[in-house]
Amino acid sequence: MNTYLKQAAKIAAARRTKGHGSYFFGAIATRPDGLIVSSFNVTVKDAQTLDGHAEARLASKVQAGSCVYVARVTKAGVWAMAKPCQACETRLRNMRVKQVQYTIGVGEYGMLRF
Repeated sequence: MNTYLKQAAKIAAARRTKGHGSYFFGAIATRPDGLIVSSFNVTVKDAQTLDGHAEARLASKVQAGSCVYVARVTKAGVWAMAKPCQACETRLRNMRVKQVQYTIGVGEYGMLRF
């Protein structure tokens, strides 16, 4: 399992301790050389608008060849599906992100390659 994806899950879980909502999202963007350039965590309430999605908030920080890691954690601390919506996927593709990894379930992840 990718270290950055685990880190995104930890970022999401940190928001969980504040008890706002039932799902929590964390996202990390890395440069092509692996350096983390940005991270965000949001709740379901934050994500009600497209600009509130964690990966959308990263879009201004990424450069061509970057990788994005998105994790969704339930209030109980279990990993859940975090595949980017079509609008976020299109935005990241247009920013020339190389790949997106996202949680599916505990210990499982999916990947989009552009």
